[in-house]
Amino acid sequence: MTKEYEPFGKVCVRLGFCSMQDVERALERQREIEVRDKKRILLGIIMLEEGIIDNEQLIRVLRYYEKHPPK
Repeated sequence: MTKEYEPFGKVCVRLGFCSMQDVERALERQREIEVRDKKRILLGIIMLEEGIIDNEQLIRVLRYYEKHPPK
């Protein structure tokens, strides 16, 4: 059985970059884009564009994934 990556939004909350409400707002925006434009935008990009996280925080989450791959 393979372990999946921890969801991006949960990592952001755990690292103190945003609240769960911020993540939920970004997820809703992601769903709206998917329905309207028929394309999926990564949650991290949406959170960056919405000002929920900044560039450095995005990089820190991506580095977290490098150090904590699924087993």
